[in-house]
Amino acid sequence: MDKIWGLTDYIYTSERYTIGSMNIELKEKISEGGYAYVFKAVDINTGQEYAVKKILCQSSELLAMAEREIDVMKSLPIHENIVRYYDSLIINQGNSKSVLIVIELCTGGTLVNLLEKYNRQLSQAQIFFISKEICQAILAIHSSGFVHRDIKIENVLLQNKKFKLCDFGSCSREIYNLASASRNQLLTYQEQFERETTLMYRPPEMIDLYQRYTIDFKGDSWMLGCVLFTLAFCKHPFQDQTQLAIVNAHYSFPQNSRFDDKFHGLISWILDPNPNTRPSISEIYQGISNYNNIISFAFVGHKPQPRSKKHIDRDLTEEEINLEMLRIRNEIEAKEKPKGKKEPNIWEAPATAPNINAPNINIGWAKF
Repeated sequence: MDKIWGLTDYIYTSERYTIGSMNIELKEKISEGGYAYVFKAVDINTGQEYAVKKILCQSSELLAMAEREIDVMKSLPIHENIVRYYDSLIINQGNSKSVLIVIELCTGGTLVNLLEKYNRQLSQAQIFFISKEICQAILAIHSSGFVHRDIKIENVLLQNKKFKLCDFGSCSREIYNLASASRNQLLTYQEQFERETTLMYRPPEMIDLYQRYTIDFKGDSWMLGCVLFTLAFCKHPFQDQTQLAIVNAHYSFPQNSRFDDKFHGLISWILDPNPNTRPSISEIYQGISNYNNIISFAFVGHKPQPRSKKHIDRDLTEEEINLEMLRIRNEIEAKEKPKGKKEPNIWEAPATAPNINAPNINIGWAKF
């Protein structure tokens, strides 16, 4: 089970490495998972703090995956919703190698931490704001030709009031057209997906390859739908479910849901088991942005129907996106609770640091 940013017991190290123009000293370990560890680090020449992801590559396959992650991060644009890459280094250690990746340090934790901070009660406005920032990150990744393939709440970090997508080890440019794939090819692809993606977030077309759907950018839409559901209900839609349940999109909304049928319809629209009719990330962004002008997310040509009776048929301009993000940020910050109490700022740092010695709290897929 992966440990979460900011909640792993602090383990200090004094390793130093020259990485590009930086003289990097590793400090405390802040997360770990599989063969990778993330350390807080500092450039002792400048005092600038970074995060360093250290990947232990005990096989050529692991080394290839680490090198692919570096290549992806180098190819991505600098974007406020993507954790920034700075430099990297490959170290020979006997019969194995270690890969060090210097990235932006995000001190606000993950979406898991945010849910706990708000007692698992994020407002609809907060959920929409977070979802739209994730959409912007995914759109930037897609515009570079990559599919992320590992979008989950543990991979969204908070820094300086911005939500940032991280972990690009599963990214791929490959589009899988399974229409004429042989049985051996399908088995090879299945092994690859099982190795490189997280089961609970894996879209149906990556589980039942014999449906022979094309596997492309729409997989990220499904994963975003799982994130949206989890932010709303603090439970994954396919938690403790079988692969068959995922293939059939068999899930249910809580009976005591705080949200109305329209919100449920938004999630159902995204969690379409058929990737051919599932909305793209751009359509999801526009659907959330125009949420108040949409009567229902009932399936009308598998697109939401605005009150104007006209479908959204263009991408928002950069200026429109910036204005919309500014508007909703101001709404969240200005919104007041009943009795005149102001709603906590969604980006405000906790008054006290998390108690890392507190008992584990199990919310299904991550332990604190």
